Amino acid sequence: MGIKQYLVGKTFEEEVIDYYHKMNYFTYKIPTQINGTVFDIIAIKNGACLTIECKHVEGDKLSFKSSGLAKKKDELDHFIATCNTNVYIYVKSDKLGKIYWTTWKKSGKLLEDKGYLKLEEDCFPADLSASDKYANNKTHRHFKVR
Repeated sequence: MGIKQYLVGKTFEEEVIDYYHKMNYFTYKIPTQINGTVFDIIAIKNGACLTIECKHVEGDKLSFKSSGLAKKKDELDHFIATCNTNVYIYVKSDKLGKIYWTTWKKSGKLLEDKGYLKLEEDCFPADLSASDKYANNKTHRHFKVR
């Protein structure tokens, strides 16, 4: 991974962390130096713990191999089975100018079988700006799903 790619990914992770922080979640970024991490961010609120993996792509697809998810497949499957949970995958696309999300349980097999996800077809659009509007509201609406 080049320095530019690293900085863009780090900036996107910070954007996701800021979103959840504004929604009154405790957020923690897993240090990149720790080998074998399954996800990038933990967000906790009211006894619920979300695990989030962030990806940045230039195009309109998330590639299984080049995204690094192929290398993490066994760890993701083991983590989800052992902890009885899921991993949210957020993808920022330069080409589409949007952020999308899915989960490993929903898309892991499809990603492995096809080799990629078409963001507009296989994922849900995410609206991280919603945190400003709903930050102090008891009824949080995290995503605008079509």
